[in-house]
Amino acid sequence: MRAWLLLLVMAVVIKGEWSDDPGNPVNLGSGIQPQIIGTSDDGTYVAWLSDGNYHIYLQRLDVNGNPQWTNGGLIVSDATNSSWIAVYHLNLAVDGEDNAIITSVDTRTGNWEVYAYKIDPSGNQLWGENGLALSSSGNDNISPRLTVEPSDNSVIVTWSDNFTSLRLQRISADGEVLWGAHGLLVSTFNANLVSPQPRLSSDGHILVQAIRQTGSFPALSSQIVLQKFNLDGTALWSAWTPIASPVAFPLGNWLQDLAPDNSGGVFTAWTQMTTNNQTGKVQRVNSNGDESWTSPLELSDRSTHFRVSPRITALVESPDIYAVWGESDASQVNRGIFAQKVDSSGIRQWGNGGLGIEALSGQNFFDLNVSTWNDDLLAVYIRQSVSGSKELVATRIQADLIYTWSAGEVILTSSGADKKDLSIAQSTNHVVLAWSEAGTIKAHCLLEDGSLGIPVEPPDIFNYFPMTVGQRWSYASVLDSTVISVVDSFLMNDEPYYVFDEWYPYETINNFRKDGFDVLVNAGAADQLLYDFGADLNDTWNFNFPGSDISEVTLTSRGDTLETMYGIFTNCIGFHRFIGADYEYYDWFAPHVGLVQRDVVTFAGPMRYQLYNIEQVVVGLDQEKLNIPEAVILKQNFPNPFNPGTHIQYELPEGVEISVLIYDVNGAQVSVLHKGFQEAGNHKLEWLGVYENGISVPAGLYFCRASGAGFAKTIKMVLLK
Repeated sequence: MRAWLLLLVMAVVIKGEWSDDPGNPVNLGSGIQPQIIGTSDDGTYVAWLSDGNYHIYLQRLDVNGNPQWTNGGLIVSDATNSSWIAVYHLNLAVDGEDNAIITSVDTRTGNWEVYAYKIDPSGNQLWGENGLALSSSGNDNISPRLTVEPSDNSVIVTWSDNFTSLRLQRISADGEVLWGAHGLLVSTFNANLVSPQPRLSSDGHILVQAIRQTGSFPALSSQIVLQKFNLDGTALWSAWTPIASPVAFPLGNWLQDLAPDNSGGVFTAWTQMTTNNQTGKVQRVNSNGDESWTSPLELSDRSTHFRVSPRITALVESPDIYAVWGESDASQVNRGIFAQKVDSSGIRQWGNGGLGIEALSGQNFFDLNVSTWNDDLLAVYIRQSVSGSKELVATRIQADLIYTWSAGEVILTSSGADKKDLSIAQSTNHVVLAWSEAGTIKAHCLLEDGSLGIPVEPPDIFNYFPMTVGQRWSYASVLDSTVISVVDSFLMNDEPYYVFDEWYPYETINNFRKDGFDVLVNAGAADQLLYDFGADLNDTWNFNFPGSDISEVTLTSRGDTLETMYGIFTNCIGFHRFIGADYEYYDWFAPHVGLVQRDVVTFAGPMRYQLYNIEQVVVGLDQEKLNIPEAVILKQNFPNPFNPGTHIQYELPEGVEISVLIYDVNGAQVSVLHKGFQEAGNHKLEWLGVYENGISVPAGLYFCRASGAGFAKTIKMVLLK
């Protein structure tokens, strides 16, 4: 019945769109406990539970904040559930094909059992309407957590069986349970084992951290333990590594955190109870399971203060980490938030006391989320004033202790109403936040400058400068008219070029190719840059016009609105080309069309050519000239292994929106080689082993994934240093 209803309501899509108004978030539906994760197209999934019956709902948002499915979200599971067990065991991830993966616990069989669901971007349940049953022991199974192995999109799930043992399961991309009906029994400590946390290490293995408990509540004695597994489920260390000494009263899931380092090991953080107070500690465990530091690092030297719930996140360009925690004074009346940078040797970098993000005061703080943003520290949390009013707060701090946003912090909401369950998802140039407020799931989009609103995407050159054999444009001026068309294509030095019969009156250049944001011209010698659609405003470069003097080209405008005889075009990009006293051009390009207006300044006086007609008459020369394949092919990179750079080649049978992305072994996005439309044919990209900011990545295993409508291909690459 639910599948029939889904087909019925898929067309009833609610309107959303990110707002720049703190008081106007996107409303996703009623519920509690949202979790959020980003997708490769800079969209997001948000999963949550209905309040009361704890059914699972899911919504997909595009980059602009528009919900893609029915109002209130899709019902992933309406299985029987009750009490807190559902609230704390929903888990969300995304695989390399932008499918949402969800694990949860419900009581449909009478016991607490673990289930997994896979939902594609169109809202289809790929693992069946009822999901995959991962546990069948007859015991109570709790705390499922998952991670995705990027090379094959398999899913790793861990959970606690009967509170006394840990189980590990791997699910293939097509939904086959690989390690038995009830998973692998990986630990029995003759004690409570709770809150298992899986992560992929930088060397391609599975790290599992958990809390081992002995004694009786409330005086439980707890210990953080860690093990590393191969992708076949084999333990790699002779025994579980005990990280933290036994501590009393651990208080559940939120007191441990971990972040893989770049050498096969992991940083871990926890709250430790001493006789008089609580302290926040961190330790590094190397790839062999040995503790790297003689003793765990205390994040601050304020011995009389209470420090709880440290959250950690690894930097991209260095082996260091950021740690953020909640802190109170000895009386536990005044509370604040503090941060520390810790290097790989366990040395505090931001002073012995750390940085006070929120000074101690009578305010309270909840749901601390941390991440890195271009190697800045991002902290987002809920702040409650003395009067009880709640607001979402974000701050962004650079490694040298400079606040990225001039105001220091930004306030993301203005309602003042009760808020909880804050979760964030990092995307390329923005962060999406989801939370529950008065029984409703809400979301906002935080931009790089600290404002709210719709992310500004870089221009898509394949839309601004389209080239397909047979494509024709017609222009007219007060003096004459002209028609240009793409008449041919050819390969030169393994690069595709397109030939115009006449690019424009008074020009003889006609062999064009596109590379990144650049339009290049080959006039017989070497490629020259003609247009750079990714340049900053007023950037200038030289172009040697064939048979004439060197010309200067300047990006003069973005976002222009132009009215031509063919229609009104928005978001146009303008270039100025100065060739000397006799020739001066002003060119405007519109998305999805190409050149729509040219102003020509000559000795005879100015002329304005405007677009009045455009045709697409594909004559089939592309197939013949460029040897377009019949299917999508992603070739193995060459060289491989490589240092410092490698080439990635792929073939497209037709024009398509495609993303070519680099990931590390933890599934974290490292670099965007291409995102946007590409025409059919052979394509080649180069990756120089660097992050988006140009900083070199560490040696190790990386994955290149090419994906688009209906396809996804992944290759493994090895960087040696």
